[in-house]
Amino acid sequence: MKSALALSLSFYLGCAASLPAPSIPPPVIEIEPVSRVEKEIIHFEGRPFRQEMQFVTGSFRQMMRQRNQHSLEGVLGFENSTESLEYNYDTSIFCDFDTQKKFDGKITLEYSQIQGVQGKYQITVVTLTDIPPFGSVDKIEIRIDGLAKNPIYAAYNINSKAQHFYETLVQKLSQELKQHQVQHHNGDTFPLTKFAEDEQGKIHHSYKKVAQLLKDNKPLSLKKIPIYNPCP
Repeated sequence: MKSALALSLSFYLGCAASLPAPSIPPPVIEIEPVSRVEKEIIHFEGRPFRQEMQFVTGSFRQMMRQRNQHSLEGVLGFENSTESLEYNYDTSIFCDFDTQKKFDGKITLEYSQIQGVQGKYQITVVTLTDIPPFGSVDKIEIRIDGLAKNPIYAAYNINSKAQHFYETLVQKLSQELKQHQVQHHNGDTFPLTKFAEDEQGKIHHSYKKVAQLLKDNKPLSLKKIPIYNPCP
């Protein structure tokens, strides 16, 4: 997966001249634990989220077959924003580092926000990892670097706001894929680097809640961080 910093900076620098200077205060939220074992799929905006998840993964697999690839990655840059979403779907077999349990594929979403002044930047990246059965977050991490006075890289317990953020991002991918199919009658031509609209700032607000939640709570110890690597 390409560097989220490099990809996000390319979006930021490419449209910085036309964008207002970001003034996004640190978000504040509280934690609500959710079991990693019970992967409950909720309804999203009146539609079963499982259906949205299946549509996105099915569309991505079709695109991979067309390209003769086993993985797919792309970026959505949000208009009038310094935020972007990098997504990766890899159909390889992955193993849990501790249990060696095998999983058929892995989805990784990296949501990045850049704040910059006079050519100097701070980037915050929230990474969400999902392993089969797809539809709920199995791992959440945050990285803050660049100009940050106190750089952070840590993983945290899964919570309901992280799950909602994940569903919001998947819903956006589903929306973009459906719009493209309607307009072009061919999902295989979906551009893997494009701009999209964050309607009513819904994604941004969900991101703010999750980012501050992670920064305000205790991270997992190294022994408790789930690791999913390609199986040997």
